[in-house]
Amino acid sequence: MVAAPSVIAVTPESAYLRQELDGFLAQVDWAGRRGSDPVGVVWEYDSPEDREVAALITASLAYGQVRLLRQAARACLAPLGSSPARVLSAGYKGN
Repeated sequence: MVAAPSVIAVTPESAYLRQELDGFLAQVDWAGRRGSDPVGVVWEYDSPEDREVAALITASLAYGQVRLLRQAARACLAPLGSSPARVLSAGYKGN
């Protein structure tokens, strides 16, 4: 099983929120659910930078049916290859 994401607590409020969210994550199969969530597209990339680009594009398209959204997100990300962050930082020189 993949470890749940974690947030660094920096204030008493965020420490409380972290405790609550960690408790929630312990009760939910979040990794299993992401396959039906548009945000699951983000986890198809390994580097944090690529995940950030994928998350921005996916969130920008976040409307309608999940299946269609996931297809649209992949269609937008496909021209950027396996490392969208590298392509964008180098300057995209598409067709």
